Amino acid sequence: MKIKYFGHDAFKITQEKHGVRIITDPYEPECYNGSIKFSEIEDETEFVTVSHSHPDHSNFVGLTSKPEVIKSIGKMEKAGIIFNGIDTYHDNSKGAERGRNIVFTIKADDITVCHLGDLGHILTEEQVNKIGSIDVLLIPVGGGPTIDKSAVDSVINALKPKIIVPMHYKNEKCLFNIAGIDQFLKGRKGVRHFKESEITITKDSLPHETEIFVIPPSN
Repeated sequence: MKIKYFGHDAFKITQEKHGVRIITDPYEPECYNGSIKFSEIEDETEFVTVSHSHPDHSNFVGLTSKPEVIKSIGKMEKAGIIFNGIDTYHDNSKGAERGRNIVFTIKADDITVCHLGDLGHILTEEQVNKIGSIDVLLIPVGGGPTIDKSAVDSVINALKPKIIVPMHYKNEKCLFNIAGIDQFLKGRKGVRHFKESEITITKDSLPHETEIFVIPPSN
């Protein structure tokens, strides 16, 4: 499996066996009064997952390949990829402030990736059970409209991933009033910084102890 980080919450997951591609939460460049400065996503894909309808997560119409859009809860298998959407909220008030959010698990090449979207609360036991065993966790770490630092730790402890990939944090191309990645990384062990925006993961290469993979955005 290959995982490419475009920026914000947008990734491309490529199945090694048949080359099937999935893009997660594609952003709209310059949305929210220019707060999102990442460039247009030009990569082609067969599928796109959308955690919620905000413009920095749902710009599937901007993708040139016109992929099949997956934005519903429940389990489904498509082209040998197993998708599972779990109903959650974008806030800690059961959606009263920012609406619903879908957590997606994506299983390909015998590796399960969990994309939390803009999760806004700690997970219930029922939600943890629905998510199940995962290998790679794509998790928002900037706080603000998403989970804060203590909730981030709670989610990590509940899901027990082998690899953590931070997303949704402030940088020179995301100008939201949220924290940068350094606040999440402070005091943590097992941090690996990559130079390239696309990495390859195999079942055999998964670490025995949880590691944090910091992947630089490509866009």
